[in-house]
Amino acid sequence: MPTDKGRYLGLVESPLQLLCLQEAVRFFGIADWAVFIRYSDMNRVQIQKVLDIFPDLKPHVLCSVYIGGAKKALFDYLKILGVYSFFFLMARRFSHILIGDYFSPFFKPIYRLFDKKKQCLIDDGTSSIVIQHFFSDLTAVDFFTFFEFAPFKHQTLYPNRFSYLKQRFSHITYTDESILYLGAEPGLKNPDDYFNLFQHIVDQYSDKSVVYIPHRQESPEKLALIVEKFPKVRVQKLDYPVELFGLFNDSIPTQIVSFMSTALLTLSVIYDKVSVQAYKFPGELLKEEAVPSSLQWAKEAETVYEYLEKHIPLKAIL
Repeated sequence: MPTDKGRYLGLVESPLQLLCLQEAVRFFGIADWAVFIRYSDMNRVQIQKVLDIFPDLKPHVLCSVYIGGAKKALFDYLKILGVYSFFFLMARRFSHILIGDYFSPFFKPIYRLFDKKKQCLIDDGTSSIVIQHFFSDLTAVDFFTFFEFAPFKHQTLYPNRFSYLKQRFSHITYTDESILYLGAEPGLKNPDDYFNLFQHIVDQYSDKSVVYIPHRQESPEKLALIVEKFPKVRVQKLDYPVELFGLFNDSIPTQIVSFMSTALLTLSVIYDKVSVQAYKFPGELLKEEAVPSSLQWAKEAETVYEYLEKHIPLKAIL
């Protein structure tokens, strides 16, 4: 599909989606394209940082809108209605669409204006694993992805090797004096279990310093407890996607660990000398809450871990 000529529309609502869109445009040699960005409290700073770092993206921003989280005001719903009316009129000006999140309730009415053969997904973290698991031979659409999936019938998978980003990090230096820990908000029944699990990881790397990179969903209260409970751990909040770590730091640790983070995969692709390690927490500690795909959250986590176990080192934490 993306090898066809025409005008392309990209839909993004996370910094990683924007980075993947940038790679897709270059991979497919798309000359005529525009992007619609949905901002939220959680993604706004990092998306803007990506636009500042790669200013050649800015002329392609067709429009953007800020829509809050779960609690929406009347004005938010009016903005949503305005966006849908805009794209109902504008969709005919685009031949194809690149979708940042297939499960996004905000994007779904927009990409459904396009024939399935004119759609292609770009990655949005571990939710890509759940999306591909959700697909079938009848429902699957093409995918530009850094994951190693088995394609469904009539589905074409295009490899995202972050070739453009890798060019920016050709002279990066590496250090083995510390590890990079990627924070997570896994949805545990008892939040205190997270600190107990993290302690196991810190103990395994007692000879190294630990740099804790928070996830965007981690609260200031939780991070304050990390600082209090683990005085040897340094919390480093980023205003840019962790994939760009090499642009803002003198070196990057060769060892990167986490419970369940997409960045374990993206960083191992972008940085040649990085080794990654995933840790699996017991499933019974997880909340069982519905996710957009109607799968239980615990089942979603299991789907992600099944994939990680096949592609990167994975250890049970307890």
